[in-house]
Order: sequence, then C-alpha cells, then structure tokens
Amino acid sequence: MRNRRKVLLEEAQKDTVQFSDLNITDPIFAEREGILRGMIVQEDDKRWILMLGGKCGATGRHGSLWDCLKSCESYGYEFFVN
Repeated sequence: MRNRRKVLLEEAQKDTVQFSDLNITDPIFAEREGILRGMIVQEDDKRWILMLGGKCGATGRHGSLWDCLKSCESYGYEFFVN
C-alpha cells in the first residue's frame, strides 16, 4: 500500500497534511474504526458528500469541503490522502 498521510482539521502532527494544503482534485479517503468506508466527493459545484457507494452518503450533503469533513469527523471518520 502507498504511504498515506492523515488529513487533520486542527493541529498538525507527523505524517499529516493541513486542510489548507489539500488539493481538492485528489482523492480524500474516509476510514472509521480502521476500515475504509468511502471517499469525499464533490457532487456538483456546490455540494460535498462522503460517498459510501453508489449515491449513498454518510452525513448528508454539505456546502463546503470543510463542513463535510467536520460533520463526518463528528461521526468518528478520519481522512487520508495519498
């Protein structure tokens, strides 16, 4: 498996990337309880969702990437980029 870096919304730690440094065109993977659950995707120009499969989302649609990540984080999701 490729070397992954965890996405942090708050304080930086080793092997992490700050939210401000994310490239929104790169895949953002979501794990919960150590299991890959889905991927953060932009549905259109305005909405972000944690896609679990097909069109199924975990925490609804959000107006910004930040809001989507914060909502998912409150349900125990962690985020990773390659």
